[in-house]
Amino acid sequence: MSQQPAYAAVIQENSALKSERDALKRQLGWFQKQMFGEKSERRLVEANPQQLVLESLLGEPVATEPVASETITYQRGKAKKKRPDDCVHDTGLRFNDNVPIQIIAVPAPELEGPDADQYDIINTKVTCRLA
Repeated sequence: MSQQPAYAAVIQENSALKSERDALKRQLGWFQKQMFGEKSERRLVEANPQQLVLESLLGEPVATEPVASETITYQRGKAKKKRPDDCVHDTGLRFNDNVPIQIIAVPAPELEGPDADQYDIINTKVTCRLA
């Protein structure tokens, strides 16, 4: 019977350790998000005023002569494909006048009826879609 209080104490300590572990996991996750997450890219790191500047250690800058640059030309191995005139161009896809066109007008309910003269048409929108 003496094992019962010790067993209860172990269970209580175990639950306390589990809750502390969960709290520490949440805290660690928050710190990792701050250091390595999306916000870390926006974080400004201030320069250490006690750190020496590299320029002061090098002394006077040495003048170097500019290196002559070489021009390299590049040409493609294959010539561009020759396409017919009805191919894709600036105005869109390669459809000619044989493609059937269906016009669907979407009327505004305000422009129909007895109060239609009270409205002014300011703009219209035309949309072309492939169906």
